[in-house]
Amino acid sequence: MNNRYFNTIMPSVNEQWAARVLNMTWNSGNGPDLFDDKKIVEAKFLNQNYLDSINYAGNWTTFDFQLDYSPEKARYWALGTYTLSIPISRIWTRNRKRLEGYVTERELNIVDWTWMQQFPPHEVKGQTQRSQWHHIFRYAKRAKLPPIISAHQVEKGTVFLTHGVNPEDFDLT
Repeated sequence: MNNRYFNTIMPSVNEQWAARVLNMTWNSGNGPDLFDDKKIVEAKFLNQNYLDSINYAGNWTTFDFQLDYSPEKARYWALGTYTLSIPISRIWTRNRKRLEGYVTERELNIVDWTWMQQFPPHEVKGQTQRSQWHHIFRYAKRAKLPPIISAHQVEKGTVFLTHGVNPEDFDLT
């Protein structure tokens, strides 16, 4: 499968997994990816296979406007990685259940909302024959993740709560 196309499908697969293991509701529309009565979570994932293949630690890309989501509830980032059993080039299905079947492991770091503010906004503009874009992104660095305060084994992976996260906001028992 083409990497660009795969990257349009896989985020929803990862977000649905995160919703399950965090006992939250997945939002398939606009706005924060996950929510419940007391919090919202915006999820971002990196493909660990790809990072390993280019020997790169990786950054999560966020839209700057996402930092303005719902201050009425507690807010967190879920920054994760996932590992696939086969290369993307050998994946031809668009079926989300089958795609989930290719995932062998995930790590998910829950980070306080304000942590993202340390990364400066970057303006990105571009144009092709088909489209034109203008976005402001922030690039969160894995190397700057806050210290882990607890680790929780979940289906197909581990959830790490980091410094600044209220553990009472998450039901991971």
